[in-house]
Amino acid sequence: MRDYDNERLREWQEKYEQARSAYADSLNAFEGYAKRYDGAHDQGPGKPVSVVWNITKELIESQIDSKIPQPKVVPQRPTEKSIRLAKVIEDMLRNQIDRLPMEYINDEDERTSKIMGGSGFLVEWDNSIKTHDTVGDISVRLMDAKQMIPQEAVYLTKNMDHLFLTFEDTKARIKERYGKDVQGDSVDPRSADATSEDLVTQVVCYYKNKKGGLGCYSWAGSTELIDDDDFEARKDKVCAACGKTQPQGENECTCGSKEWEKRPRDYEILAEDVIRSDGSVIPAMSPVRDEYGEYVYEDYQVPAIDMMTGLPLFDYVFDDAGNIIGDTPRMETRQRVKMEPTKIPYYYPRSFPLLIRKNISATNQFLGSSDCEAIADFQDSINRILSKVTKKVLKAGSYITKPSDLRMNLSDEDVVPIEVESPAHMEMIKPISLNFDYGAEVALVMQMYEMAKSVMGITDSFQGKPDRTAQSGRAKEAQIAQAAGRIRSKQVMKNAAYADLYETMFKFMLAYADEPRTYTSTGYNGNQIQQVFNRYDFLEQDEYGNWYYDDQYLFSVDETGMHGNNTAFLLEDLRTDLKIGAYGPRDDPETTLSYWQEKEIMGYPNAKRNVERWQNRLEAMKRQAQMTQIHGPPQGMPPMMGGGGIEVPQM
Repeated sequence: MRDYDNERLREWQEKYEQARSAYADSLNAFEGYAKRYDGAHDQGPGKPVSVVWNITKELIESQIDSKIPQPKVVPQRPTEKSIRLAKVIEDMLRNQIDRLPMEYINDEDERTSKIMGGSGFLVEWDNSIKTHDTVGDISVRLMDAKQMIPQEAVYLTKNMDHLFLTFEDTKARIKERYGKDVQGDSVDPRSADATSEDLVTQVVCYYKNKKGGLGCYSWAGSTELIDDDDFEARKDKVCAACGKTQPQGENECTCGSKEWEKRPRDYEILAEDVIRSDGSVIPAMSPVRDEYGEYVYEDYQVPAIDMMTGLPLFDYVFDDAGNIIGDTPRMETRQRVKMEPTKIPYYYPRSFPLLIRKNISATNQFLGSSDCEAIADFQDSINRILSKVTKKVLKAGSYITKPSDLRMNLSDEDVVPIEVESPAHMEMIKPISLNFDYGAEVALVMQMYEMAKSVMGITDSFQGKPDRTAQSGRAKEAQIAQAAGRIRSKQVMKNAAYADLYETMFKFMLAYADEPRTYTSTGYNGNQIQQVFNRYDFLEQDEYGNWYYDDQYLFSVDETGMHGNNTAFLLEDLRTDLKIGAYGPRDDPETTLSYWQEKEIMGYPNAKRNVERWQNRLEAMKRQAQMTQIHGPPQGMPPMMGGGGIEVPQM
């Protein structure tokens, strides 16, 4: 049922239309950028061109970086505990990267960000992801530039009061997910899928609420789907009449009401002690403190003890006539600190789940500068010049003159007969070739191409083409490094976006990962070990006894890990370290073992087999050395001298 009378829906729809109208120029530009990258013949104003040399796509593809930046985490307050937890966070994030389809996301993002000037990562917590012992996990999806509508005149997400996202989804999935019938609604006519009858446009608005958290409002057409002012909070179903929590499996409250609603749950009340990864315990019961942090005391009764004998004291019990009929323990009133179940506050990320990656920063723009826009003039000029050259070439050809009454069998369609008036004009029968000189135009096209490359900071060596200006390998490396320096800004923006992504993923794990999660890590010797991410490990207690989550960690990307996919680089670096003795003396078998262990970590072919071989040799040498120490060297065998005679890699 559509909500025509919903004032809140109309309010948010008006804000959406206002924001979209202010962003209309950018949305129209995105359509043009896509056409340029696709090599459309009607890329700009004027008549469509007949020939397109798609230098835009060529130069963008030359910059594609398939490497995914690896996380680097350091604590703001370095302690033994925080340094250990920073390593746990890194391992958790690396495992999440492996679990998520980040290769596909990165490959699409590399092109989207350069074509449109930017893109976005949307981080969500998906409770439908379940295992045997965990519920929910992180979901990341790439947002196209046309799907994000920022608040009017605000360019940084952290400064926005609200932002809008748009999705095309089927009506059936909307019904399944939200329980709302949207059959009467349709796709936004401004969408590329406006002709589909099975789809509907969903608009999602994230906004900052009065508590500093995040709210969410969503609709499709004229149907409200979500209205949650505290979107990040944990929710309990409670009775709408009396406020009691809904028992599991019960549809009717004890008060008789069958109406239930969701209310935020700020605290988790512990039912038992929580044992953390380091062995420390968060007790199930905690002392009560007043508003000033002072302990609250309560009276309680204990049996009185005779100070001389250490035995309990008793008082006689008399009847109405004054006769002793028994005794009762004498009680004393004492005070103790009042205890209550421990309350652990739930963590709030308190930030928009949309992380923006800019191509190149631009003033007063939500996204960055587009590569398509940067070389648009050169692309347009090349298209027009090549279309003109093609037209001239097609008009060129061979002609012949002849008398008008002379019949000639001219079967070649490219030869055009020309009639003359008398046989005397036979001398006029001559071939004529009309050829046009287009060398100047081609030279201008190549000049435009080089100018476009110069704007982008791309050289032939960077593209993998033959480059005569670089005569040696070092020269080519220098040229590529120089070109990479010119487009370093793009890498910085990518690293910054991934750093924000990793920080948001960490905050989502603190907020919603209730169960400890086990992840794989690599030990110093290359062995696979287990790391446990437990959100309780990040709990700290202030001087007033209040529990809080320590999220003070700095997130960046590991620049040294950017060479992770460049195996040749790493192997060369590994050999250099071996030569200079970074792993120990060259003739020491343990040095060779360390060398092969490093190659095993890199996934080098047959490295695991060589590690086992050298481990067996070392164990055999140690056993032989022990036997020699006890019994002396065998007859006829010279004593062992260190690692002499042991094979080591030859560099």
